[in-house]
Amino acid sequence: MESPGQQSLFDVEAPGGPGNGLVRIGRRAGRLSPEQRSFNRLCEQIEHARAALQQWESEAPRLMERVTRELMPQMHALEQAQRALVEYLDAFLTTPPKGARLGKRQRGALTDLLCDVVEGLLAGRHDPGLEAIYDRHNAVSYREEQEEARALEMELAEGMLGRFFGEDILDGNQAQSAEELLQHVHARLSEAAQAEAVEREARAAKRSKRRGPSKREQEAQAASQSVREVYRKLASSLHPDREADPDERARKTMLMQRLNQAYRRNDLLSLLGMQIEMEHIDHAALAGLPVERLRHYNRVLKEQLAVLRQETIDRAGALLDALGMDPLVRVDHPRDVDRLLDARLRELRVALSDCQRVPRALADPQQRKAELASIVEAMKEANFDDIDFLDDLIFAGR
Repeated sequence: MESPGQQSLFDVEAPGGPGNGLVRIGRRAGRLSPEQRSFNRLCEQIEHARAALQQWESEAPRLMERVTRELMPQMHALEQAQRALVEYLDAFLTTPPKGARLGKRQRGALTDLLCDVVEGLLAGRHDPGLEAIYDRHNAVSYREEQEEARALEMELAEGMLGRFFGEDILDGNQAQSAEELLQHVHARLSEAAQAEAVEREARAAKRSKRRGPSKREQEAQAASQSVREVYRKLASSLHPDREADPDERARKTMLMQRLNQAYRRNDLLSLLGMQIEMEHIDHAALAGLPVERLRHYNRVLKEQLAVLRQETIDRAGALLDALGMDPLVRVDHPRDVDRLLDARLRELRVALSDCQRVPRALADPQQRKAELASIVEAMKEANFDDIDFLDDLIFAGR
């Protein structure tokens, strides 16, 4: 029996406690072996990864609420201001106010600004009123320009994909847009990859049959067997059908559900934690595991850690996508998403201010000349850099 001040061979906290079931081999005498140190390190990394994933899950509702409460109203206000700006520019260009003299450059810049705003508002939607305004001020109709842009996009996509993957990849293509073409190519590549994988597995099976399983396959089988052994030992004693007492049967039913969930996830750390919780292994048993068994455990824990980390990346990416942000942007913590939201809100406020400023400045004879000069310069830069309207307005703002 250990003395009160003696450190346990493994440190375990009850589920729900600060360590949430942390399993760790401690020192009794001498140094830990490399496998034991690796086991401890992996257990700690898994607990950190679990905590990170849990944080993303718990913070997602708050971040979505910020989008609903802060971002969406600001985007709606900007859209309304852009529509008002389009209507004002339409009237200004059609019937300039008294005293407003528009040169060729000024008229051209205002027309470009109007068309850019309309294109932004029409992205992914159909609005006959906005299209009519666009057509009134542009030599080519909005519909014709969109068809020409789609045709050019298709031509470029076909040329690039054909050169990169070979012209055969385009066989059977019925795509009507570059996006559909990419889906077609992705499907063809997936089919080829699946066929290659099947063929590779067949060749590997033939080789394995001739010379037996490889060392890696043997290690994988041994690791899987180690997990099954832990599961079976727990399941044999936790099965509720063997319990006569109703309260104990209910308790074991809940424990069995936890056990089955952990086994389905190949969650070795939770299984070991349950073994400790149920006192199916003692301190000496864990610290005294054979080197090979620890290696098998470490292999499973490495896979478990990789799955948790990927799940966290996927969860963060899905949240960014739901928030209307680039899902490939690296975010390590929900606070990073808060910062992205803050930056987006600042951009929207600047854009809204500029949208509202333009009509006021053009309507004021004392500000009109300076505002027209600012718009001419901004649209010159916009046409040169091919930046979008929101950036144009921010660039034009003072």
